[in-house]
Amino acid sequence: MEFISVLHRDVDSVMLDQICEIKNENWNYGSESQRKWIENNISANDIHLVGVENRAIVTYCNIVLRRIHMDSESIVEVRGIGNVCVRQDLKGRGLGKELMKSVNSFLIREDLYGLLLCKRNLIGFYKNCDWAVLDKSNVQADFEIESLQIMTLLNSTLLKQRIHLLGKSF
Repeated sequence: MEFISVLHRDVDSVMLDQICEIKNENWNYGSESQRKWIENNISANDIHLVGVENRAIVTYCNIVLRRIHMDSESIVEVRGIGNVCVRQDLKGRGLGKELMKSVNSFLIREDLYGLLLCKRNLIGFYKNCDWAVLDKSNVQADFEIESLQIMTLLNSTLLKQRIHLLGKSF
């Protein structure tokens, strides 16, 4: 599998259709709803990371710029990892873990903080991908996080910080 990262502003309609299709396989809201969500939540400089096999997108996630207030420091940029998914007929092959390895490599190479929000039942998967759960007593957000877990890379200094997630979810 080859991983390709594309800035949102550079995504063509064919790729966007494929992204909406794989997202809809995993969250059945309809392709048009997926497209609207992307239009409303992904900015021009945010990244679509796709895993491609035989010229078809088989894994997907987005990497979005968000800001947090960390401890007493000023506002810090982080990358929010969202919509991690694998084509339904290919689940169980370890492709999701490969996708997360690619995400981790990107974050480490670029020396970026990464955060993701997930439901409790996905914690094990992300822990197997070298992510760790943040202590929720150290996290505030401008959006609803009560039903979500907040995770960061295992070796991240964010694990020991009090943070405030600014703006919208990811």
